[in-house]
Amino acid sequence: MIDLITNLSVQRREFSLNQQVVNIRQVVSQTFDELRVGQTICVKLIKRFPPDDSPSIICGDPELLKKVFRKRLLNAIESLPNCDGSVEVSVSRPTNGKVTTSIKDTGCGIPPEQLQNLFRPFQTTKKRGMGIGLCHTRSIAEIHGGQIRIESQVNAGTRVDIELPMLERHEERSRVL
Repeated sequence: MIDLITNLSVQRREFSLNQQVVNIRQVVSQTFDELRVGQTICVKLIKRFPPDDSPSIICGDPELLKKVFRKRLLNAIESLPNCDGSVEVSVSRPTNGKVTTSIKDTGCGIPPEQLQNLFRPFQTTKKRGMGIGLCHTRSIAEIHGGQIRIESQVNAGTRVDIELPMLERHEERSRVL
């Protein structure tokens, strides 16, 4: 119930955002590692990140971002029938002032007629889903100045990209000081 209220609050932007300087690569990596340690799954988990020498620094709420990435990872794992397949998590090298995180699975995919309703509240493709996860994810991406894109093909898998604006170098330094 608390998660539902929080999710609806995020949708309406009725909450306080704990913004700080965040290395998005570290947030995604920590979320990925926590999930990997906490799960005894037979799914192949793949991590593709740029080297540490090119940090992807954004201004954001690390806890909200962790929730987003954890939920997207769990959704990707749940889409794999009989634990057969893989989930790949990647963080792109920054381009055009933006960094993209991608979660790609080789799962069941989403039918085209359901893709258009994915971000509507209480619309779900799951048998036991509430239909607020992707709506919540989009709201969090948008309050961070970003966007979310989904590509999917039935029986081939789904890719969820979350693009977030990076902090400029001078902005980054002034926020750290």
